[in-house]
Amino acid sequence: MKTSRQIIEQHLADLYPQYITNARTFKCPADRTSATNSYDPFYIGRFFAEEDGQKVFLVCPRHNRGQKTVGAYLSYAVDIGKSSDVLWSGLPAKYGEVYSGGTLQFADGTTVEITSGRVGLLASFLDNEKKLYHIIYTPEGEEGSFTVNHEGNSRFEVITPAVIAGVEGTRFIVRNVLTGNYITSSVAVLEGVVKVQDRSEDTSASVVKPNQTQAVSVVSETDNITKKWVPRKPKKK
Repeated sequence: MKTSRQIIEQHLADLYPQYITNARTFKCPADRTSATNSYDPFYIGRFFAEEDGQKVFLVCPRHNRGQKTVGAYLSYAVDIGKSSDVLWSGLPAKYGEVYSGGTLQFADGTTVEITSGRVGLLASFLDNEKKLYHIIYTPEGEEGSFTVNHEGNSRFEVITPAVIAGVEGTRFIVRNVLTGNYITSSVAVLEGVVKVQDRSEDTSASVVKPNQTQAVSVVSETDNITKKWVPRKPKKK
């Protein structure tokens, strides 16, 4: 088990005012609510030096009356794709909402069985390669457990405070456990392989195979730790 002393802060508002000088930039034109920051719930803190530029760091599912999702990629490309329907225990699920118990079911047959705690639905859409891209997350500072049964060839990611788990065709269990000031995320693989990235360290990922478990601990976000997850400018070529 790896232990990190630094927290992964994932708030888009941290970019203001050093990187984004106009606070109104955080308001989506399609957002009809009173929120001043439309994007924070859909922002994923990542290292921008990752080799896979097809990963998104920001999505917005509000466009065209919720039928389209705008995605901002690590390659610095921005594209808009068709949103995909997701069900929670047979009922339409909403992006940005968190769910307790039951099962999330995606268009390609992928399911997430929530055993305990809560799971949030971040996005499900066709990316700029016309491939389904599903993202779920676990709320900061909460314990829980769920099982993912991934089907098809879609890109599927699980975002926790400690790790990002990316899969293609597999079955695995994710658990979050609080111990004092630390939260530990563990990924136990039942079938296939899962790439698990420690969000506090670098851009590399460990490959976890069947009957293996990868666990990573980070300090709870409730502690006042220095912010570090701000995008860097792209390298000059």
